[in-house]
Amino acid sequence: MPGLVYNRGATPSRVLMPLPKLVSIDGNQYLQIMGSQEVTQGTAVGKFVTESGLSDMPGASDRLNGANGSSGWTPVFAPEQDGTRSLLRVPDWMGGTGAKPQTGLYLAPGGYVPAKANAFNFNIAKRIENHNIRTGAGSNYALTFTEPFTVPPRVLPAAIGSVSGRPNQAVATNITATGCTIETYRLRASLLSLGGALLDAVSGVDVDVLVVEA
Repeated sequence: MPGLVYNRGATPSRVLMPLPKLVSIDGNQYLQIMGSQEVTQGTAVGKFVTESGLSDMPGASDRLNGANGSSGWTPVFAPEQDGTRSLLRVPDWMGGTGAKPQTGLYLAPGGYVPAKANAFNFNIAKRIENHNIRTGAGSNYALTFTEPFTVPPRVLPAAIGSVSGRPNQAVATNITATGCTIETYRLRASLLSLGGALLDAVSGVDVDVLVVEA
C-alpha cells in the first residue's frame, strides 16, 4: 500500500502507513482509513496492514473478500411415467440457503416447466401408429388415433396412386393429442407456368399415415 516517505537527515527513511478497516455499508464492502503508523522503510516487508497497525498475522476483520454468499440449491430428480413417456420431475431441492425454489417442476429443453405436457420425453423408443385410410366424399378424413398421446404427435401421411399420371398428395392438419385431419389433393396441371402447381381436392384416395410420438 503506498505511503509518504520522508528523510530526517542521516536517519533511515521512514514510511507513514495508512491503517485501513473493512466496513460494510448497504451490503457493500469498503476500505476505510482508521489512522496511520510511522515505520522505518523496509521493516514493513512481509507484514500485514490491519486497522490496529502492522501485524505478522491478519485478523478476521481485515479480510477483503467480504462475507460468504448464500449457497445455491441443487435439484433432486425423480423419474415419472406419463403413459408411454418417461419424464424427470423435481420433487425437492437440497443444499441451499434462503427460500427453497418451487417443487413439482419438470425438466424441459428450456429449463423447468410446471406442466408435464411440456416436459422432455426421455424415451429412446417412441410409440408409433400406422393407419391406412381411404378418403370418401370430399378431400378430408377425420383420423382418430388408436390411443391418445400426451402431446400432439408427428403425423406423416403419404398418398398412394395417381390420377391421369398426376400424383395424389396428402397433408395432415388440425393435429391434436387424439387425432387429426387428413386432406388429399392432386395436381390440376402439369405445367407450372403460373408460378406453381394448382391443386384440386380429390376423394377416394388411399393414404398411409405414420403417427410418431413427439
